[in-house]
Amino acid sequence: MFSELEEPIEEILKSHNTGVLLSLAQACKRHSTKQGNFQKLLMKALHCIEPKERQSLMSPLTLSLVTYEEQITSNKLFIHLHGSLILQTLLNFNKPIQAVNSLLDMNTGDLKTMLTDPKGCHVMDAFMKSEFVGEKSRDRIIKKLQGLYVVVACTKHGSRSVDAIWDVASLKQKFLIMDELSPKEPVLNSNQYGSILASKYCLSLYKHRQDEWKDLQGKEFRKKKLFANIIEDFGKSS
Repeated sequence: MFSELEEPIEEILKSHNTGVLLSLAQACKRHSTKQGNFQKLLMKALHCIEPKERQSLMSPLTLSLVTYEEQITSNKLFIHLHGSLILQTLLNFNKPIQAVNSLLDMNTGDLKTMLTDPKGCHVMDAFMKSEFVGEKSRDRIIKKLQGLYVVVACTKHGSRSVDAIWDVASLKQKFLIMDELSPKEPVLNSNQYGSILASKYCLSLYKHRQDEWKDLQGKEFRKKKLFANIIEDFGKSS
């Protein structure tokens, strides 16, 4: 089936039958095969495999499911539902380095658009939770998003993007996020979505008693680890 679809992938893209591309990507992930081939064919269809400098645009082009030429005529990133789902799938491929690096190369404006979009915000879940995305890459995205956390946290879909990062972040990374949120506590508390995160992350405690906040985070981490071990043991026994 894959060999039959290799040649017409660009035609499929042009005809807007993008669900076919999504199903093919998901099959490659599910069967752990042809993943590199699919990625190359997708990049070829999006016109970002050559010249080499275009490869850094793989993630935004996948999100929009438009070619390089179509994208440069637009000033704003468009999030396509199937494009977002394909990118999420690519991030869960065994070797997602191309998608990871391309996403890390996105400018902050496009990242903000992605994080606050109802279709795009789930990309951050895939990025943070994929077993094939390394700790260094997660650390880079957390640092790259500095300056955006408050504005993103104060939106409906952006707040869940921040929460996806928080759930996987190390204590050191959480300190970095909290250092940005802390001075803006009044802004967060005055916002419907920001106030939920401020409460969940114990922002007031962080501002006034950081040692207690740190102890609390340690307890939460140990609780999550214990729960994960119980789930893992249950899975083995069943």
